[in-house]
Amino acid sequence: MFDLQKLERNRAKSYAFIKGSNFHQFVCDDILNRLEPVDRDFKDILVIGSALGEMVCADVKKHYPNSNISLTSEVDNLEQQSKDHQSKDHQSKDHQSKDHQSKFDLIIFPFGLHWVNDVQIFLAKIKRMLTDDGVFICSFPAAGTLPKLRLHLVQLEEKHSTSHVPHISPFIQFEQVTQLLQQAGFVENIIDTENLELEYDSPLALMRALKNHGESNALTCAPVYSITKAMHKELGKKKESDSEGISSGTGEEKDSAEEADMKEDSFIDFVNLTSFISSATKKTIKLKPKYFQG
Repeated sequence: MFDLQKLERNRAKSYAFIKGSNFHQFVCDDILNRLEPVDRDFKDILVIGSALGEMVCADVKKHYPNSNISLTSEVDNLEQQSKDHQSKDHQSKDHQSKDHQSKFDLIIFPFGLHWVNDVQIFLAKIKRMLTDDGVFICSFPAAGTLPKLRLHLVQLEEKHSTSHVPHISPFIQFEQVTQLLQQAGFVENIIDTENLELEYDSPLALMRALKNHGESNALTCAPVYSITKAMHKELGKKKESDSEGISSGTGEEKDSAEEADMKEDSFIDFVNLTSFISSATKKTIKLKPKYFQG
């Protein structure tokens, strides 16, 4: 479904932008905020991701300074990463079994599951790479992400009698997450979702932002040129406001009216950021005592 080489090229081009992105910093902070209450001192940690992965690694090291942290961007070659981890970090630990040496007690995958070709196989690999009480934490955009941009593109294709092509990849349904995790052998799962608002001057501005963040269309079926000049022109238009810019009332009322007008002139869409923290063993994800205090 996805051209992973194209995806890596997109993200390589966006490397510097991602490292300075407020959105990706939010994703990174969100991952750490979800880990912080867990009453565990993780020792062997794997982070999956390139630029965002580096950001997560830096923050994880602050929280777990004595841990061994590995980073990989090769989603399709994870089990090789496990073998490399074994030879690199545990050569001197002859008293440990080979099976234990090759595993991690924490794997972090920030904002990447939506680009995995076979989620079921991927989750099964993750489970094999975890210790028996290991924890997997992941965040990704789920179904309900970019609904307005998707609809707008379809409407423009109809308006200009252009054949429909997929501009935005399909996303995992929130309702499917539990089933996918359970089928892979994860029996303890904490899952939630948060709707993040995106505000841009126009649909085209949002599309450019997606490109800058390394999230351009990487579907194998996507043509090289899928947007006509006429569509491109309309995508760049700001939303027309019905307001004539006249307002009355108190200062606070005027400020509120101006803010409403600004929002009305913007193109607003959403990211349905879904996160889960999972383990293959029950009663593994325990909270620190302070979180039980009133």
